[in-house]
Amino acid sequence: MRRNLNFQILWTGAASSNLAVSTSDVAYPLTILAATESPAQAALFASVQGLAALAAGLPAGSVNDRFPPRAVLALTETCRAGIGLVTVAAALTGRLSMLLLLTAAAVIGFGQPLAHTAQLLVLRQVVPPHQLTAALMQDEVRTNGAAMAGPALGGALHGIRGLQHAVPFLFTTAAFALSALTALLVRMPRAPAYRTPTPEPTSTPDPALVPDPALAPAEVPDSAGAPAPAGAPAPAERAARRVRADPLAGARWLWGHPVLRAATSLVMAVGTAAAGLQLAVIVTLRDQGVPAGVIGLALAIGEGGAIAGIGLVTLLRQVRPGVFLAVTCMLQIPLFALLAVPMGPWWAAGLLFVAVLGIPAIRVLMDILVIRQAPPARRGRVIAALMTLIALGAPLGSAGTGLLLQHVPVQAALLTLAGAVALGSAYGLTRGCLWRARWPP
Repeated sequence: MRRNLNFQILWTGAASSNLAVSTSDVAYPLTILAATESPAQAALFASVQGLAALAAGLPAGSVNDRFPPRAVLALTETCRAGIGLVTVAAALTGRLSMLLLLTAAAVIGFGQPLAHTAQLLVLRQVVPPHQLTAALMQDEVRTNGAAMAGPALGGALHGIRGLQHAVPFLFTTAAFALSALTALLVRMPRAPAYRTPTPEPTSTPDPALVPDPALAPAEVPDSAGAPAPAGAPAPAERAARRVRADPLAGARWLWGHPVLRAATSLVMAVGTAAAGLQLAVIVTLRDQGVPAGVIGLALAIGEGGAIAGIGLVTLLRQVRPGVFLAVTCMLQIPLFALLAVPMGPWWAAGLLFVAVLGIPAIRVLMDILVIRQAPPARRGRVIAALMTLIALGAPLGSAGTGLLLQHVPVQAALLTLAGAVALGSAYGLTRGCLWRARWPP
């Protein structure tokens, strides 16, 4: 992978973009909190950003299937750098407003699925198929490294008093601009345009992974059997155009496969419950009298499990995909419950470390099991649908955890989250097709 210059350029830009997002997740709310003294208004930033990302989820797939992903990536990152530049100018001139900060949240959030989908599609064009898993492993280092470094960096940059506290906005603007520049520098190999009228055949030994013929574009005859007018597109081509224009085509393809439906439902269930887990851990450690700095260190150690778990990716092919996914998700139930035991920050850090060990392997597993099996003409929409479905429960999980923590003891809240994981995972864990699924060739 070191010799693949295009991949390294793309990786650098994606790392810069991820770091900008994770830094802004802390820097912007801190700015709002300092200006308004209102935690509720500070929380609006994350809410607006999350809702914008959900709104853009499915359209992001259609856009990347209809237009060159590299151009989509460059334009998206340019827009995110642009709103950062406006924020810097407003901060330097003393005209920073809540409306502008929430607009920045919407632009950053809206651009996230567009940029992520485009990055995954460009990755597949600059990396040979036999190196794709290795590329995704390096991608996990970038994703989890940014998740660890961004919050601390955002807090540190916000503490710099110079330039009217505009330093974090300058940093995120430069990071998004670097991502846009790298998108323009990547050289794309020659590839056929997206004009394939029918999906690419998928050969797989598992019948559950064979595409459902009902989901493929059908050849619709002209009305009354009359021949199409001269110069008009053929019925199959018209059907293919309708599929390409349908933003829900990726979601229907994904949900129409029993194995993929069960796998996605499992990841959705765990992701929904985990969305508010960090807040619950912060509250339980605070109740134990743990200093804020130690709480931050414990959370950082816990996040380190995702980087350590990258090594598990090499073991994936030795276990059936459904078995690995199901067992990893089942382990979350006792881990969530054990967090309710008040045994200090290092106990919580160790449990969180173990809980996230399997995340990189699950991401690669979902790529092999879902994204690589998607027909090329709708792969962007499949990626966007997968991202949207997994993220769909995050706002619900965060809000539900907050309500639990407000009305019941934190130990009861953590036990409730463990029960929610068990209940939400029931559908996927009881699907025999998932346990029997094998790796596609």
